[in-house]
Amino acid sequence: MQGEFTCPECGSGTIGDHLLVSPAATDPSEPWSCVCEMYQCGKCWSWVPADLGRRWGGMSVERAKEEWRDDYRSAA
Repeated sequence: MQGEFTCPECGSGTIGDHLLVSPAATDPSEPWSCVCEMYQCGKCWSWVPADLGRRWGGMSVERAKEEWRDDYRSAA
């Protein structure tokens, strides 16, 4: 289950771009290494993992913001 896109950085619902990628490595200490699909926010231009932006598995907006802040933002 997935929701409409919501940027965990700025809260916008506008998608700027969509990208499918092949992960270069699967280093479990680097969260971006396992990201295969991303959306670019149309407002703040942050690249966001699809599972956070679309909140796969029924993830709440609050949980997506927390995971973005704790795991992805500093390496974005």
